[in-house]
Amino acid sequence: MWNFIVWIALGLVAGALAKWIKPGDQGGGCLMTTILGVIGAFVGGWLGSFLGIGTTGGFSFSSIITAVVGALVVLWIYDKVSKK
Repeated sequence: MWNFIVWIALGLVAGALAKWIKPGDQGGGCLMTTILGVIGAFVGGWLGSFLGIGTTGGFSFSSIITAVVGALVVLWIYDKVSKK
């Protein structure tokens, strides 16, 4: 349960950092950025642990990096899918 809470908190940070790194008009405002950040943190954490790069076991520099990368990927995908 603790890991889940850590990744939600990390998702908030990752979403903010991803939005700062890749600004744009994705719509949805802060709420959408937060949701995409949390999803990205889970995706980044899962892929990072699968590839042996990072872990989902706590709050560390490597977990922040994998969460931000995951959030950037999710933000990029969302941007491409939501464009008309």
